[in-house]
Amino acid sequence: MKNTLCAVALLVGGVTFNASAFSTSSETAQSKNDKSVWISIGSDAVNLINQKHATAFNLHQPAKEKINDNGVTVVSIEESQLDALSKFMHQNFKRCGGYFYHDSLEEAMAYAKSTPIAKSNVAFNYTIDNEDTVNTLLGQLTPSNMTATVTSLGNYNNRYFSQASGFEAASWIKSHWESIAGGRSDIKVELYQHTWVQPSVIVTIQGTENSDEIVVIGGHLDSINNITGPTGRAPGFDDNASGIAVITETLNTIVATDYKPSRTLLLMGYAAEEVGLRGSKEIAQEYQTNGKNVVGVAQFDMTGYHGTADKNIVFMSDFTNNAQNQFMAQLIDKYLPNVTYGFDPCGYACSDHASWHNAGFAASFPFESNSSDYNSTIHTSNDSSFDVDHATNFLKLSVAYVGELAKGSTGNTQQVGSIQLTTSNLEIEEGQTASVTINRVAGSSNAVTIDYATQDGSAVAGTDYVAATGTLNWADQDSSSKTIDISTSEVTEDKTFNLVLTNPQGGAALGTPSNLTITIKNKSTVVTPPTETPQTSSGGGGTFGFYWVAIFSLIAIFRRRKQY
Repeated sequence: MKNTLCAVALLVGGVTFNASAFSTSSETAQSKNDKSVWISIGSDAVNLINQKHATAFNLHQPAKEKINDNGVTVVSIEESQLDALSKFMHQNFKRCGGYFYHDSLEEAMAYAKSTPIAKSNVAFNYTIDNEDTVNTLLGQLTPSNMTATVTSLGNYNNRYFSQASGFEAASWIKSHWESIAGGRSDIKVELYQHTWVQPSVIVTIQGTENSDEIVVIGGHLDSINNITGPTGRAPGFDDNASGIAVITETLNTIVATDYKPSRTLLLMGYAAEEVGLRGSKEIAQEYQTNGKNVVGVAQFDMTGYHGTADKNIVFMSDFTNNAQNQFMAQLIDKYLPNVTYGFDPCGYACSDHASWHNAGFAASFPFESNSSDYNSTIHTSNDSSFDVDHATNFLKLSVAYVGELAKGSTGNTQQVGSIQLTTSNLEIEEGQTASVTINRVAGSSNAVTIDYATQDGSAVAGTDYVAATGTLNWADQDSSSKTIDISTSEVTEDKTFNLVLTNPQGGAALGTPSNLTITIKNKSTVVTPPTETPQTSSGGGGTFGFYWVAIFSLIAIFRRRKQY
C-alpha cells in the first residue's frame, strides 16, 4: 500500500483533522469505504487532541446527553486508523492500547459508565498466612528460564493480532505450557478463540477446596511496531514477552513443587492487547456475564526494564483495586524485603488489568517503572533487551501472590531432583574431544528433560570446535548420568567456549553449576612435567660416575656373601 496521509475518523466537536503525524507506513486513506468502530478512551486524551493536535485527528462523539463525566469518553474511529491511535496514545500517554474497542455504541456507553463502580464494589478478606508454601515456591525458581522464553517469542517477526506470526506465537505458548504441565491431570491448557486470527491462551489449575473461587495471573502475548505497521518487525522482548516469561516460570515452579492451589488458578496470555485490550476484555466480560467468582487478578505487562532507579516495582494506582494493591505491597514487605516499590497512575485502559477492573473484579498492575521512566524502545524493532534480574522481582511477587491468594500447598519437592554439571571448568588439549557429564541428583521421580547448547567465547564454533545443542531425557526413576562429547580443533592459542544448561522440564530444578567453561589448550602452552637427565662430566668421571661405581660395588659384595 502507498504511504499516504491517513484520514482518521475520530470526532470531537465536529472538527475534521488529518492523522499523518501518527500514521504507520502500511496505512492508507479509507475515509469513504472504511468501517467505523466505537471505542472508549480517556477524556484526557480527547482533550489533548482538541487542544494541541487539531491537525492530527478528527473525533466523532455521540450526542451530548450521552457523554460521561467520569474521565472516559466514547467516540467512533475508522477501523484502519486504530494503529495510528495506538501510536498516539503510546507517544503522548505511555499507554499500551490506551482505549477499549467496542462492537456497538450501546456497548461502549454501558462499558464507560461501569468504570467508577468497579473499584468501590470489590472487597476481599486478604490474609498472609501460607508462609511454608510461599517459601517453597520461592526456593524453586529458575529465573534463567525466563530468558529462554523471551528469546523464543522474540524470534517471531512479530506477534501482531491479525498476522500469521501472531497465531503461531500463541500456539507456541500453548505447546510450551503443555510441555511444562506434563502429566498433571489437574492442569488444562486451552486456546481461547476470538473473531480475529490470534487466540488467547489459558491454563486452568483446578482448586482442591474452593474451586469456585478463581485467581488470575495474566499478561498480553501480542506485540506491535508503531512505525512500520502490522507486518513490521516487533520482537517485543519487554512488551510483553517479559510478562509471559514471568507467567511461564510461575507455571514451571508450580509443577516443580507439585503445588496444588485451594482456589482455582488461571494463567492467561491475552491476545490483541495493543489494539484495544480486545482479548482480555472479551474474556473478562464473559466471566462477568457467567457470574464467575474471580477474587483477584494480577497483570504482568513489561517486567524486563529497570527504568526507575530507586524502585524495582511500581503499582499502577488508577483503574486498579486499592485493597489488592496494598495486599501485594504487603507480600513484598513479607517475602521480598530487598525489593523497593512505589505507586504511580497510568491512565485509562493502559493494560489488560483495566478489562477486569471494568468488569467489577479486583485487579492490580505491578509495573517495571514509573510511567515517566517508560522503556522508549517498545513498539519498535529495537525492543530486544531483557533484564532477567529485574524481571525476577516480578516472578517472586507472582508466586507469592499465587501462594497467598490461591492458598493451597506444595508436595515433595525433593523427589524430582535437579540437573547439573559436575564442574564449572574443563581444560582439553587442542584436537581432543571434551566429554562433559550431566547428573540428575536429589531425586528421580517423573520423566524430565533439559536443553543444552554451546556458546562461543574466544573459541568459535565451526572453526575451533563443533557446536553441540539438543535435549537430554531422563525417564521416571532414571538417575543415570548423561555424557555430551564435543570435538575440538587445533588452535593457535588457548581459547574458551561455554556449554550451558537451560529450560528443565517435568518438574526438575536447574542445579549448580549449569554453565561450563571449556578451555582448548594450545599444545605449546601445555606444561609437561620435567624428567631427570643423568649428569655426566666431559671426562666420564666426577661425582655421577663415582655414584654408579659405588652401587655396582655394593651389588657385587652382596652376591659374594650369598654364595657363602
